[in-house]
Amino acid sequence: MAPEVLGNHGYSFSADVWGLGVIMFTMLIGSCPFEGRSVEDTYNRIKTLNYTIPKNIDPNFKKLIKKIFKLKPSLRPHLNEIRNDNFFNSDLD
Repeated sequence: MAPEVLGNHGYSFSADVWGLGVIMFTMLIGSCPFEGRSVEDTYNRIKTLNYTIPKNIDPNFKKLIKKIFKLKPSLRPHLNEIRNDNFFNSDLD
């Protein structure tokens, strides 16, 4: 859940971008980025951007997820930016 949804501040398409980041993170890492011991803990982790990316993960993914996980919705990338990101366009040798 995007921070603006948690705070009842209204939301737009950028909340979907946040959700896409959560899905991508979960698929690549194998766990939810903000999962806590309780619902309250999870919400606090979202509000404070408290997540950890393992060290052995592609640096391009790290850069992309840091672009997506922004507390301020207007700072998150649009889908075209995500689609054209180096993470999706790097050579797979």
